[in-house]
Amino acid sequence: KAISLLSEAAEAGNDDAMFTLGEIYEYADGGERSYPKAIAWYQRAANLGHPLAQTALAYIHSTAKSVEENDPLAQLYYNFGAAGGDIVSIMSLGYRYFYGHGVPKSCPTAAEYYEVVALDAVNFVETQGIYAVSDYIRIADEQESGKSTQMNDDDVVQYYQYS
Repeated sequence: KAISLLSEAAEAGNDDAMFTLGEIYEYADGGERSYPKAIAWYQRAANLGHPLAQTALAYIHSTAKSVEENDPLAQLYYNFGAAGGDIVSIMSLGYRYFYGHGVPKSCPTAAEYYEVVALDAVNFVETQGIYAVSDYIRIADEQESGKSTQMNDDDVVQYYQYS
């Protein structure tokens, strides 16, 4: 039913629905995996300027995921995704410039992209009230050291849900 409703919205021009259908077909969420269908939906959304769809296409073309690798096209989509504000595209461009992957190697340009990503992370933490840094423990280490007292299944589930 959800795919039917999303398809209806996508056919009416909703780029978010197009992108979501692309994700459904790429990751087989609730149905069949079909890279050709995923790429087709991502392409339609990207053509309408959807930055997440542009980033998805960039990734697909840069990794040869179900298509022949096309690094120049991946670079183009990463640029469009970044121009649309997608943080994954911005971070990917930072990586590409830092290592010279498909672009001239440039630490200053990489730093500009990484600075945007870092500021976005700081803004997220400040506005959401969530602290990204926390102390991670291994439950097995706690039990071996004797620090833990009777950890049960609920404790384990809660640990992984909230850490």
